[in-house]
Amino acid sequence: MKTSRSISVGAASVNQTPLDFHGNVKNLQEAILEAKRLGVQVLITPELAITGYGCEDAFSFPYVPERALECLGELIPETNQIAVGFGLPLLFDGKLYNVAAFASEGKLLGFVAKRYLAGAGSLVDNGVYYEPRWFTPWPAGEVRTVTTSLGDFPVGDIVFNLDGVRVGFEICEDAWVKPRRGEGLRQFDLDILLNPSASHYAPSKGKRRIEVVRSGTAGIARCSAYANHLGNEAGRILYDGDTYVAIDSDRCAEGARFGFGRFSLSAEVVSLPIREGTHATRVVSGTLPKSVPGSRIHLREKWEDSEELEFEEFTRAAALGLYDSMRKSRSNGFVVSVSGGVDSSACMLLCSIALRFAWSTLGRDGIERRLSYIPGIDRIRNGDELVRSLLLGVYQGSAQSSSLTEEAAREVTHDIGAQYLNFDIQSLVNGYEKLVTDQEGKAGLPLELTWEEHDLVRQNIQSRVRSPGIWLVANLRNALLITTSNRSEASVGYSTMDGDTSGGVAPLAGVDKDFLRRWLKWMESPGPLGVGPFPVLRHVNALQPTAELRPADARQLDETDLMPYDLLQEIESLFLYQRLSPELVVERFSKNHPERSDCEALCEKFFRLFRQSQWKRERYAPGYHLGAYSVDPKGWLRWPILSGEILRR
Repeated sequence: MKTSRSISVGAASVNQTPLDFHGNVKNLQEAILEAKRLGVQVLITPELAITGYGCEDAFSFPYVPERALECLGELIPETNQIAVGFGLPLLFDGKLYNVAAFASEGKLLGFVAKRYLAGAGSLVDNGVYYEPRWFTPWPAGEVRTVTTSLGDFPVGDIVFNLDGVRVGFEICEDAWVKPRRGEGLRQFDLDILLNPSASHYAPSKGKRRIEVVRSGTAGIARCSAYANHLGNEAGRILYDGDTYVAIDSDRCAEGARFGFGRFSLSAEVVSLPIREGTHATRVVSGTLPKSVPGSRIHLREKWEDSEELEFEEFTRAAALGLYDSMRKSRSNGFVVSVSGGVDSSACMLLCSIALRFAWSTLGRDGIERRLSYIPGIDRIRNGDELVRSLLLGVYQGSAQSSSLTEEAAREVTHDIGAQYLNFDIQSLVNGYEKLVTDQEGKAGLPLELTWEEHDLVRQNIQSRVRSPGIWLVANLRNALLITTSNRSEASVGYSTMDGDTSGGVAPLAGVDKDFLRRWLKWMESPGPLGVGPFPVLRHVNALQPTAELRPADARQLDETDLMPYDLLQEIESLFLYQRLSPELVVERFSKNHPERSDCEALCEKFFRLFRQSQWKRERYAPGYHLGAYSVDPKGWLRWPILSGEILRR
């Protein structure tokens, strides 16, 4: 008599869009179909995958959970020959819950409700999450019955018994708290622990997730499976699309991350004991799919072993974010105001990589289907033509611009295969200055603008003049205008509102300038596996960052206007990430740099500029969350627009 049986357990990431019910269902259907084709018997999909995780306050609209149930009804027939976990919001007794529905062999078995909501803990760990705003946590150990349009079902803290195979759930945050929810499931002697998640990308976070998944096999269950969201789902948060199925600390199947397709899969085959079912409290019975289990699906890519993993991840995360921003906003490509500097060059590179990754992943047929709204997309024959058609760099020089920066902008743009334009904006600058001085002193306006008296004013008008032209170009092409500001500039307001802050999305807003400089040197050589190097970046990397808004003899440099970027980053991190008091920031920073006599002055400058610049941050274009923290007031850090001095000495 057989005492054990083999079960194929899988995880599927999907690239969903909030409130795109039809598209989300289609993605889930395709993932399930592929999983069944590969012999998967038990499959987990991401948290709130039916509605999309990032629905924000739309969750509070009653039609959203109602429509989610309708979509669940469409998906249940897909579970013949497979058991699947689906994430959705569930309205019960006037409260909204974040739940995982579990269905097998075409039958819905019940709902597991999330116990620990993301965003209820510390800001450092949960700054991008606001689940308590919409959802109610489920009480531990409680099971009730919910009446839905699909029928009456158990809901709450339950496990499932599929012909003797015992399946439990932790929903994302449930596995990250201590003690984790799975600890309370030990009494059920679980075979499979499923974790549907929506876990944002952060550097090297994938390694931490694997540890969480593997630890689920340490006395909690014999197999642990994890499915995350994929791509730029709602605009700001990027998801790795990682999937893991672990048997023990040594055996773990991993799916490919940062994929450009609709979904990604991984699966493991686990040997489980044959035993009778249990009728214990909190256990819901169902039927185990009888299909023959398939083989292991392990698609981990070589770049994951890079010694520069953070650079590799950043490249792929930002590129996927840009591609999804373009596709989901139905834009016909990208436009970048190129300056020859680090930020705009980084944006051009990432846009080109996004398009090339999309082509290499999806192929001509896939590109035609996914970007069918773009006129002429069916005539594109290769990745080079895709970049040439959909990416444009525009250099906008004034009297203060140098030939070195124009050369750098032109060479980088041409090298990556994009189109290039060169606008001379000096006549527009002159026109605006003349418009004011022609008023002959009325309303207190000056008769003449000089660099000695009106330095900042004359810098700002140059930056602002660049905005209308680049917006015109983007509008004419129906393209996504990329804002090039980084987190360091946002922290201290080193930008001009309605000038260099103009754009639809800011892909670099979540990373600091010091990181970007190091990343760009790495991109010059060796660059990402299978992508780089980009020797043309020597033109950019040889230059010192400069706004080029003052006359050439002023020798304007960013780090002279502000401070060295590595020091700015250190102060920023001490204050915003480590949460030290302003006085402790000064103390710690001074201790780290005993050779400097200006430590206190640098800290005071940072705090002054940070406080003054909150109103700017409120108006920046949406940025990607690409690090452990950010200064985005709508995505991580909320700070009063009006406040007192931060540091008083």
